Amino acid sequence: MMALGACGGLDPAQERALEAHARDCADCATEWDGWRALTGDLKRLPTPQAPAALVARTRMRILAQLSEANARRENLRILAFLELFAWTTTLLTWFLIRPLGSHVAGWLDLHFTHQWIWFAAYVGLGWLSAATAAILLGTRGRMARRTA
Repeated sequence: MMALGACGGLDPAQERALEAHARDCADCATEWDGWRALTGDLKRLPTPQAPAALVARTRMRILAQLSEANARRENLRILAFLELFAWTTTLLTWFLIRPLGSHVAGWLDLHFTHQWIWFAAYVGLGWLSAATAAILLGTRGRMARRTA
């Protein structure tokens, strides 16, 4: 209990009991004085400080990780918006081309017997261009992270 008492880890009742015993027992009184002297000496020691360079490097690493996390979240938001936008425009295009396609084909004397083939080609090219853009953006991002 002396080690706990010396560092302030006892409740008041336990501390009073320790003090009372130390008054009655010479061996414990000597040891108790030694513990109190030790904790007093320890309190006077300077608090160790991390080197300034280590603190600066750690701070920079934390800021870089926070920045990357924010960039990832922003990229996910942008990708979600672009995906929603792509699906919306694809569906709207289908509903616009279908009724207008027959009128335009009649004016131009074209015969689209299978409009779905043209629509599938349109969608396929759109997806292919989006995939190419995503690959290029991902490659650019990886290269930027390597050089940073």
